[in-house]
Amino acid sequence: MFCEKCGNKLTADSKFCDSCGFSISDNSFSATSDLNHQNIEANKHNKKVLIIFFSVLAIFFIFIIYLDSSDNPTPKEEQINNPSIESLNSLDKQQSDRKAKQAKADAYENISAAVVNILCPYSNELFSIDSDGTGGSGTIIDASGLVVSNSHIIPQDQKNLNITEDGCFVILPDIKTGAPKEIYLAKPLVFNDLSDKYDLAFLTIYDVYTDENGQQYGKYPKELPVFDDTGLCKEEQIKLGESVRIIGYPISSGGYNLTITDGIVSSFSDDGLILTSAKIDQGNSGGLAIDKDGCMLGIPSSVSRGQYENLGVIIPASSMNDFIKEIEKILNQ
Repeated sequence: MFCEKCGNKLTADSKFCDSCGFSISDNSFSATSDLNHQNIEANKHNKKVLIIFFSVLAIFFIFIIYLDSSDNPTPKEEQINNPSIESLNSLDKQQSDRKAKQAKADAYENISAAVVNILCPYSNELFSIDSDGTGGSGTIIDASGLVVSNSHIIPQDQKNLNITEDGCFVILPDIKTGAPKEIYLAKPLVFNDLSDKYDLAFLTIYDVYTDENGQQYGKYPKELPVFDDTGLCKEEQIKLGESVRIIGYPISSGGYNLTITDGIVSSFSDDGLILTSAKIDQGNSGGLAIDKDGCMLGIPSSVSRGQYENLGVIIPASSMNDFIKEIEKILNQ
């Protein structure tokens, strides 16, 4: 309770104000009490109104923010819903790179399928796949079974071929593992002076090999895998330092499984041969040398031995083309 005149706080049993001496009556106390009660109730009501008002205002602002965020996505959402040109270009490039790699892998598989192992038993031996004989590698260049290889892998003297009437074995690889898969019989075609000049010869497949138990190692006649570098040759001239891949059957890896080695064009000899750092061993002779795109560089033929290092020797593809042209002239006479 407070004094009506000066506002001093009073006790419940006060008759006079201690501060100003004003007489305190019951009516004034009652009126003051009623007034205070009304003020308290009014304050409570006002607080409720304010709480409701600010709550509605807060909900309104939240709603406005939500609408704004829906119309204007965040940078992350914008990137997802509206990818930039750079992102699309990056995805296109990744897809193109994957396709190019797959195409290159498929091309190498097709190339490898056409590189064959050759074994020619001597004429004084039993014609058997287990015979010693001589051999090397070769490349099928026609689906009917025409194989190009080095002349020196075929047993011969200056006048005659030292092989049996059955000829030689031509062994095709499993393109996934390089292991022997199919075996065929082939007749060598050696052109005396020309084969000596270019160290090149052909073999023609004429039948499938059947062992003593009657098991056939393939099917013939059939369309055989062919090396074809059409569309793969990007450069007209072989350049020093460019990549070289040698495909064949070197004895360093057993002589039976297809083996691939890599290197570069290290040099060119005075007689037009290509020298390479790619490993070439006995058994590689007659195989295939290609560039990074799968274009034929030539035919591996031998090793140039140095005092500390060796280089592989490749007969260039241009020499093979010259060899074929000279044979055609002879056949057309």
